[in-house]
Amino acid sequence: MANRREFLKSCAVGAGALAVPPGEIMDLILAGGRATAGLAPEQVATDEDFWFPVQQAFAINRNYINLNNGTIQNGLRIVQEAVTRHSDFTSNAGAHSMGVLNKEIESVRRRLGYHLGCEGEEIVICRGGSEAGEIPIMGYDLRPGDEVVTTNQDYPRLVGSWKQRVKRDGIWHTYRPGETFEVLPGDSITMTPRLYHAFWAKKGAGTLVCGEVSSINDDNVDNRFFAPMPRYASIEEDEPPRYVLCNEYRTVLD
Repeated sequence: MANRREFLKSCAVGAGALAVPPGEIMDLILAGGRATAGLAPEQVATDEDFWFPVQQAFAINRNYINLNNGTIQNGLRIVQEAVTRHSDFTSNAGAHSMGVLNKEIESVRRRLGYHLGCEGEEIVICRGGSEAGEIPIMGYDLRPGDEVVTTNQDYPRLVGSWKQRVKRDGIWHTYRPGETFEVLPGDSITMTPRLYHAFWAKKGAGTLVCGEVSSINDDNVDNRFFAPMPRYASIEEDEPPRYVLCNEYRTVLD
């Protein structure tokens, strides 16, 4: 395994490597994919001849080691150059150039459909993944009482879209075990019997008054804790209590 010094040295060598024209880069990547088609993933992972053109396909500052592509992905060099080229075009006589580009939208849609194997009318051009996910969520024909199940791996913005449907259409949003549900002003959540749960104030969200409403409301047998703990936390009194908790009645009366 390479140590830190060898790893950074190899990054510096890659930064000074011969740049490959964008068109040729894509040809090299496709050729590399064909050449490694019969190899195991572990073999491809260590094939530097395969990964070099992939690296060159992205216009990334080699002074940074980017390990986070989960939310905003780096654009391909050929895409960034096309964006720059079209931006320069629209900045020159904007009214004229925008009219030219607007006529190209349907042509782009048809070409996308060709590459994706569908009709152009099936393509919806969006500004990003969040908008692309919200369109079908808001378009589903759901009625009051219908149920939607999400997981703790779902994208937060799309979970927010489901919450909008809950408030707007009265559907049920069911959470999977282990998920965190953020209760916002006006929200409520129902816990079924024999369901372990925990609730707390969100750090930095300000003052919070939090409570539970129970259908049994028996302070002696209404709760079962996963780990042994008292029903109420003990309080080290430094002032006479003005208001007492239900578990303190007996002490006060005695």
